[in-house]
Amino acid sequence: MVTARRTRSPEDPGWTVVVGADSGTLYERTMPAGVAGDRWWPIPADSDPRTDTATFVSLTDLVLGCGDRSPDASDAITYGCHLLDSLLGDGEDEWDALRALLDTAEFPEIVLDFAADDTDLHRHHWELLHERGEARTFLALDTARPVLILRQVAASGSTRAAEPIVEVPRLLFGVGSRLHDAQIRAGTEVMGVIRGHHQGNGLLDVRVRPELTLNTLADQCRQFTPHVVHLIGHGSWRPELGRSTVDLRAERGQRAGADGAEAVDGSQLAWALRQGERPPLMVILSACELGYTEPARHRREPSEGEGANPMAAELVAAGIPVVVAMTGRISHLACRDFARALAQAVLEGRPLARATAAARMAAAYRLGSAEDRPLDWALPAVFVGPSVGVGFQVVDVSRTEKLRQFMTRFGFMLRPVFYGRDEFFDLLTDLLDPRRDLAILLAEAARGRERPGGTRLLDEFAAAGLRAGRIPCVVGPFARGREPRNAAQFALEIVTAIAKTRACLGLGAGFRSTVVEALWEEVPQPQRDTITERVRSKTDSLARRLRNLAGDADPDDLSAEDLGDYLREDLLALLRDVHREHPDMFPDDLGPMILIDNLHRFDAPFDYLSAMLDAAGLRAMQQRASENTYKIPVVMFTKDPAQRSTCGESRLTRAFLGSRYATTAELLLFPEMAERRGDGCHLAAWRTLLMSPTESTGELAKAWTVRAHAQAEEQWRALAQRQYDDIGDEEKEKIFSLELLRRIVKNGEHVLEADNDEALLAEWCSGVWSRS
Repeated sequence: MVTARRTRSPEDPGWTVVVGADSGTLYERTMPAGVAGDRWWPIPADSDPRTDTATFVSLTDLVLGCGDRSPDASDAITYGCHLLDSLLGDGEDEWDALRALLDTAEFPEIVLDFAADDTDLHRHHWELLHERGEARTFLALDTARPVLILRQVAASGSTRAAEPIVEVPRLLFGVGSRLHDAQIRAGTEVMGVIRGHHQGNGLLDVRVRPELTLNTLADQCRQFTPHVVHLIGHGSWRPELGRSTVDLRAERGQRAGADGAEAVDGSQLAWALRQGERPPLMVILSACELGYTEPARHRREPSEGEGANPMAAELVAAGIPVVVAMTGRISHLACRDFARALAQAVLEGRPLARATAAARMAAAYRLGSAEDRPLDWALPAVFVGPSVGVGFQVVDVSRTEKLRQFMTRFGFMLRPVFYGRDEFFDLLTDLLDPRRDLAILLAEAARGRERPGGTRLLDEFAAAGLRAGRIPCVVGPFARGREPRNAAQFALEIVTAIAKTRACLGLGAGFRSTVVEALWEEVPQPQRDTITERVRSKTDSLARRLRNLAGDADPDDLSAEDLGDYLREDLLALLRDVHREHPDMFPDDLGPMILIDNLHRFDAPFDYLSAMLDAAGLRAMQQRASENTYKIPVVMFTKDPAQRSTCGESRLTRAFLGSRYATTAELLLFPEMAERRGDGCHLAAWRTLLMSPTESTGELAKAWTVRAHAQAEEQWRALAQRQYDDIGDEEKEKIFSLELLRRIVKNGEHVLEADNDEALLAEWCSGVWSRS
């Protein structure tokens, strides 16, 4: 660790620097200071304070973007060497001692423990520390042993202890603008992080909140309690206020700027982030200058050095253990690359030091060769609290390895559902919570010809349930002609789903099913004799055979209510076996959940389904008479082709709302994005799919994004609208038309560029991991 504290003496206005490790202090020295204007500047020992200070002031202004030209590689090297010599001394012995320590450390880190209000130190880009000599390099970009430079901040009050996340990480994306804002380009960054992580393992619970207000952020922290908050917006240092602010959307009825934004400072942001039971463990601020600060304008003496803390330091002082922020005005490309690589790496369980090294290298590599690349790669800074130790790991994935295996067996490693589905996941949280009344959710498309991605979303719901500790049983989708036609067939489909769930959880294919036993007794003896012992020994095989034997009418001796009770017994047996085999995976107060696809294809579905449902889901069950009733959530997706009534309700809607369980149920309609042309809704939706390839071959095998230049946004909108106008009416009926996307890609070379972030991150990150 390296600490620097100001010596509060006019005779000695420098800083006392202590270089130490866990084993003790290596050495202690004084970093001299030279005065210029109203602030003090660090200078190397044995230097001329006047000459060197003037030179460094000019160089600093250049590196900070205040000079009359853009800094080049030699400027950055000179600046980085000056900072290293000032901090550690220009003698070889001091640097060799620290270099030896870094070379032998498992996690090479330099922790800069500066006073929170010492703006004379905080304003510098310490991430540019550079070794002396032509063959040396920036410490953070050393491909052999990259060094993580951390800025440590003492907490001002109660703080969250820095303990790794051992459950499924909850990630909240808060965006202060629209997702397709031309400057922020948040949709690209958000989708990239989500897509990259889902390709890895899918163990991530995500919420995306565009046009975020401060109160909405506070509400999300209360309700969702995220482990990681990734905030994207316009940020800037405000000299007239003496602090940094980030633009969020103004509250309704509140006075706002011309673009509807409200400038939020660090204290306001800290208040919102602390509204949950626990503050987030990590906050990533993808916004300019939120890690930057300036000394106060009206200071009594230059030696005082006080000013506003960087916003990132304010958040750490308020109790957030890890905050990543930009110390200058960063390009959206560098910010996106760094944030995507960092978020993906820490969520995969990489130590913070290695994750940051890989992210910085990824950003540097994308910016070009070392001779002409801009300095944006050095602008992300990591601020930490004192409880963040060396080699800190944000997420401990070892505790969720078994869950990852279950996800793979279920086939839930999917591309994420992203656009226009936030309200569904808000309801899902209530649906899965045993303390909430909501037990049944029906999601319905407006017209049967539309393809709103229902099956994909249903699987994502099932995955979310599994991550939350529920046991998902997915019924359907069904091929045409194979839909259940009565209660017996429907019950057997649920038994088949239970059998698949048992197999995915390693419980074995054979089990005693009360439903199968009851229906077996209804099968005539001659038909029983045709079923082999091998089929009878496997419950799922026998259930499928009985499904084929079941006629269009239910057996006279079995009602839908009876079959619902038998299903309850089968689900109860599943729950007992799961708790026995995986006692640490599934909470005692949670049970199974049923997910049903293509409900509109069923024959009069509510005639028998309604009989199996009650106010707590699928005929809620009790394990013992003395225990509470389990809620069995039911999610149903349908696309109803029937004509709607004048009030806009389909036949399923009317049956749903008129049922006896409607008091604990919710109905949602898929957004009709294809018809909302005026607000750009469908354009944003198409962009999402352009960024999330849907085919293994052809033009859409790549991910595409809109180019980063001033006219690109309007060109993109014109291109998408023109291609939409040119396609046929049948394609227009589809919310996400692959033919339309192909046309956009084919004709969009001047607007679109291939998004190769995944390839870039894979190349650089794998190199960092192998070297580490």
